[in-house]
Amino acid sequence: MISLTLGQLLGRAETTLRQAGVDNPALDARLLAAEALRLTPTETLTRRSEVVPEPLALKFWALVERRSAREPLPYLLGRVEFYGRTFLCDQRALIPRPETETLVECALEICSELDPEDIVVDVGTGSGVIAISLALACPHVRVWGTDLSPQTLQLARANVRRHRVSDRVRLAEGSGLAPLREVGLAEQVAVVVSNPPYVRSAELPGLAPEISRWEPHLALDGGPTGLAAYETILADCLRLPRLRAILLEVGYDQAEAVCALVGEALPGFICTVRPDLSAIPRVVIGRRELVTSHGPSVGVETAALVAGEVS
Repeated sequence: MISLTLGQLLGRAETTLRQAGVDNPALDARLLAAEALRLTPTETLTRRSEVVPEPLALKFWALVERRSAREPLPYLLGRVEFYGRTFLCDQRALIPRPETETLVECALEICSELDPEDIVVDVGTGSGVIAISLALACPHVRVWGTDLSPQTLQLARANVRRHRVSDRVRLAEGSGLAPLREVGLAEQVAVVVSNPPYVRSAELPGLAPEISRWEPHLALDGGPTGLAAYETILADCLRLPRLRAILLEVGYDQAEAVCALVGEALPGFICTVRPDLSAIPRVVIGRRELVTSHGPSVGVETAALVAGEVS
């Protein structure tokens, strides 16, 4: 590669990424340059006239070529921002999305009410971002994360160490709540949270290449209806005598169906739905109905859902 300035390299990279169909070619080029050349994002703008040494230019271009193949940017950088913190990220787990922060926010409202002996379980923990975020925000709560994939749990353990919550976050390989039953802790589970696979199987090939080619299908494929994981998780919750709430991230058109599943599987639980920042119904919250001296307590939002309106 001939000697080129940073500005020239960025220009070529942006053109290459745009031709490959990358959504934000200029921004991605700058972020990849910052990674390869060990610059800050600001320096990629202020040092554009400087010639880039060939070894570094080749390192940068190798990243550009991988991004051109539509490998996700967080996998190339090896990290992702989630809920105000930086987490390790690679192909062993689904990339955390901003909409999942809504699930964390909803869970924190409930976790703040828990007793120290209560346990929160993140089913299908992936890279561990939900479990770790909850543990950091609610130090008095014990959090477990379960996952079927041992490779995924290796990444989650690295994130647990990174954020120094090994004393409060336990990770276990297995399906759903089975690991807690095996150690006799299921009766202490008060809250279950999950961002399960919810993409309909037939829709997987039509997703963006960054998703369909690179992210683990085990974390994406929700079966023919997209609801298979919810049915499994809810059935697993039947034998949790202390369960106060279950919080489930859902696809853009699944809130009503998942609320119906919660109502069928967990009698006595009231369902509400929380939208994400794009106003998409994103989190289904099933809470055990509180009985007062005046009878069951049903809030305004809940009443709308009982009437069949998901908003």
